[in-house]
Amino acid sequence: MFFPMRCGWVLCQAWLSTAVISGVCLAQAGALDSEPQDTQVVAPDVALRPAEQTAASFRLPPGFHVQAFAEEPMVRQPIAFTFDSRGRLWVVENYTYAEQPANYDLRYRDRIIILEDTDHDGRADRRRVFWAEGQRVTSVAVSWNGVYALCAPYLVFLPDRDQDDIPDGPPQILLDGWNDQAIRHNIVNGLRWGPTAGCTDATGFLPPRGSASQAPAPISACPSTAASGVIIRKKSCLK
Repeated sequence: MFFPMRCGWVLCQAWLSTAVISGVCLAQAGALDSEPQDTQVVAPDVALRPAEQTAASFRLPPGFHVQAFAEEPMVRQPIAFTFDSRGRLWVVENYTYAEQPANYDLRYRDRIIILEDTDHDGRADRRRVFWAEGQRVTSVAVSWNGVYALCAPYLVFLPDRDQDDIPDGPPQILLDGWNDQAIRHNIVNGLRWGPTAGCTDATGFLPPRGSASQAPAPISACPSTAASGVIIRKKSCLK
């Protein structure tokens, strides 16, 4: 999981490996139409590097190659990403993350976008906004009939049964109970499909001031098993 930093980001593609996000400042290239307000702050004296230069600075073992896949303004403030069965990259853009004491600024909305390389040259050339009404969105997992997203205190499902990259309706709340107030960097995140077709996530617990421990917040609507901060959802709950 990656938290938006006070600088730009570059999405890179690592051959023989996986896609990675590098928290390196890069130049703002201007806003796209209907873009949300950029909530990052870049100091005027910070030297920003182009995406290609950033990709070239990686130190890799033999057999690996990194090239810039997407950069601002095509993707902004990414916090999590995943691939679908068509090889497209789904990215959560988080605009609600804020400094203390606000933690998350609910004047803004987060969104999930889809990046695609249609001509297979290693660069994203098509972008689609799948959902732009989220708040505290920290993770995404793509299924055959829709998309799951962690939006503390909820796990929501965005149905897309015809797979046209447009939600069939409003998000459906499947689970609730995660801390969404005092918790910040250890907020629920890391939604992933496991080898048994179940779905897992990770979360941390923030002890209250003056206390050595804090019990996990109750989670309703679905049986689960908690161990070391990892919540394992039963497969039957994610149909």
